Amino acid sequence: MKKIDGYAQQANEIILKDGQYILYPDNKKGRGHILSRSIYVGPEISRIVARHHSYVRLGTDMLLMRSSLDFVLDGGTIQFGGMRENISAWVHVCIGSYGGRIVIRESDSDTGSIFIIVSTKNISNHAVVEVIWRDVRKLIMTYDPVVNLTIIGNSKNGVDFGEAGTFVRMQDDPLGILLRGDLQPAPTIRNFPVYHVIACPEDDEDDISIQPVFSSCAYM
Repeated sequence: MKKIDGYAQQANEIILKDGQYILYPDNKKGRGHILSRSIYVGPEISRIVARHHSYVRLGTDMLLMRSSLDFVLDGGTIQFGGMRENISAWVHVCIGSYGGRIVIRESDSDTGSIFIIVSTKNISNHAVVEVIWRDVRKLIMTYDPVVNLTIIGNSKNGVDFGEAGTFVRMQDDPLGILLRGDLQPAPTIRNFPVYHVIACPEDDEDDISIQPVFSSCAYM
């Protein structure tokens, strides 16, 4: 095992804690922010674990070149930037025993899509999870009772999730949308409705924070 000041690597896994980190898919040096540490993620790595007091940043190049990576949120924070290419990326985030935060920071120039699939199969009753969108005017939170899935995104075209943006998919209805959402007409290719809620920043804030409540027996 390779272990240095909050950074540990063993076999195909990197474990991060107690610091700020920027992940890169190449071995170039000196690319990190002055307060962050650059971590090279080689092709042999398949899992990144964000533990207590870690803040892990991912850029477009990481998502493109290391698309098979799994992330474990176990007490830390993982930040996703927008996709600046006209392509889509899929990311799998498993919620560990201690939960954590997912931070999403997009810009108006982003033309691609990121789909973050949240898995709760290892979550405990004590885990607290927060998802924060930075600098957004509204979020669309949609629950589909037929497939039992929730999708959250900063979509510019209402509930149309087919365009550019970052979207989070969760099993079940951890936001209670079914109890408070607006019933929407069924799409033309289906014969059943979906529910959605529009969330806006509070007061003069530019961020939207949501805290899903997961069951310890939820699975994906």
